[in-house]
Amino acid sequence: MADALDTPERRLERIAGLRLRGLHEDADRELTEFRRVFPGYRISEEWLGKVERK
Repeated sequence: MADALDTPERRLERIAGLRLRGLHEDADRELTEFRRVFPGYRISEEWLGKVERK
């Protein structure tokens, strides 16, 4: 679970790490939570490629 003091960038790094390790369900949950906590945050195309399921 994410720490309340995490920055959006740190959370994206964690999600990308989950994807790299093949933990796609965990990454999906974290990405959903990220979007709930940071509803107005625009994820760059570069990060989207790392955090979204392919």
